[in-house]
Amino acid sequence: RFSIFDMDEKPLTVKFFRITFYDLDEGPHHTSREYIIADGMHSEDTAKDTQVEEKKVHEGEKFMASEVGSGADNPHISTKLTDEQEERSVVLEFKDIHHFDTTLGSTKGHSPRNFAFALHSALACHQVKLAITTTATTTTATTTESGTTALAPFLWIQAIAMAAAAAARWPSF
Repeated sequence: RFSIFDMDEKPLTVKFFRITFYDLDEGPHHTSREYIIADGMHSEDTAKDTQVEEKKVHEGEKFMASEVGSGADNPHISTKLTDEQEERSVVLEFKDIHHFDTTLGSTKGHSPRNFAFALHSALACHQVKLAITTTATTTTATTTESGTTALAPFLWIQAIAMAAAAAARWPSF
């Protein structure tokens, strides 16, 4: 269960929330197939040529790997995915939530699996070139510069801050 709290540890309901699960792949011969089961989501987003199978199950929606992968093809930067990495990702979108339930697992096999996720949409967020225009107040000259700006929802920053604050209170083992 993922739960969202404010900085005073009071339950917080957010209007819109996205979480991306990356690198849904499997071991050789369709073993160790990674899957996610999500309950209560509003919608999902996958790449056009997705390598993730989707089906309804009694717990919600199940997203399962369909192609072999290894640690060598894992994403390193969530905002800079290759086409293959996008095809192995799924974005879950929720509305008006305080918490949601998600099951992560893999089928029987001998290949170790890992799960990576980020609190933003890797398929919707991307870098774009923007023209930055400034006007000097003492003259009528206008200058333009080009820059690159990464688009990221403010909610993602809040969620990271809340997660970091919560992690500081977790017991160490």
